[in-house]
Amino acid sequence: MKTTLLVMVAAGLVMGCAAAGSKIDHAGPETAGRGETEMETILSSRTLSVTIRCDPGKVYEFVTNPENLPKWAQGLGGSVRKQGPDWMVDTPQGPMKIRFADRNSFGVMDHYVTTPSGDEVHVPMRILANGSGSEVIFTLFRLPDMSDEKYAEDMWLVERDLRALKDLLEK
Repeated sequence: MKTTLLVMVAAGLVMGCAAAGSKIDHAGPETAGRGETEMETILSSRTLSVTIRCDPGKVYEFVTNPENLPKWAQGLGGSVRKQGPDWMVDTPQGPMKIRFADRNSFGVMDHYVTTPSGDEVHVPMRILANGSGSEVIFTLFRLPDMSDEKYAEDMWLVERDLRALKDLLEK
């Protein structure tokens, strides 16, 4: 089965993941339920979206093709390559592995980024039909120990990449 590229391996998240060097499921404790002996982790998040005047199927096919990533995710540089069963991207922090959700008919384009330190970060991304066009939705988690400034920068980078995707697909 062909692996799916979750197109929004946006530079901001990849850079933030590398800088934070932590797994999403091992963030600092923020909440605990009654009677629980271990702390649950809940990260703050921001869901970013862009409306694209393009058929959802076409957007999905474009985004899930890893070779298209350098065309719209500027912060990742120009290098995406297949290495065995994995896709690798070269970043200023070093090479990062990307593992994608299986192809599906639900518009799920999630992916997992493995940072140079070996931590794996889940990156949720979806495409929804919006009339005759599409809505691309990207959730950016605030990683543990991430400063307000770094989180704001990551949001700006993701928004920039979403605008680039829109511009490219609406041509």
